[in-house]
Amino acid sequence: MKEIEKITHGHVVQRFNLETGQLVSQHFTASCDVDYEDIEGNPIETTDEILNLYHPFYMIEDDSLERAFNDIDWELLKKQKQTLVNLAAKETKEAKLLDGLISLIDSLQDIAVDKKGIPEEKVFNLESEEDEAEQQLIDEKNGLYPDKEDIAN
Repeated sequence: MKEIEKITHGHVVQRFNLETGQLVSQHFTASCDVDYEDIEGNPIETTDEILNLYHPFYMIEDDSLERAFNDIDWELLKKQKQTLVNLAAKETKEAKLLDGLISLIDSLQDIAVDKKGIPEEKVFNLESEEDEAEQQLIDEKNGLYPDKEDIAN
């Protein structure tokens, strides 16, 4: 596949909140001035009209998702996930609803390790089965599991 790069000139307008210093919004305004280069960065001339069609420019408006991700208490999340896993192992209708939450936490943990470079031991529960059993006993003591009689009803 032959590819070229289209360099669009223009300007970015950013709006800031002066009280918080946070970026509120930003947008790119394109000019009609464009250059074309091959993949190696060499200028090329083209008369291909399809390249001159306008394609929207999507910009990230803020870093709130990034900030929220960085504020995760990974130690607490590991314990919460283990509690959910323990609850999901029980054969109740409610327990089956926890699979989606467990998958969401799995995805967050994968991103933390693979994309953010956070150490695995900080993000994942790499404890022994004995530690997991201990957490289950703590959860049971705190009433997080229904009695077997409640399950039957």
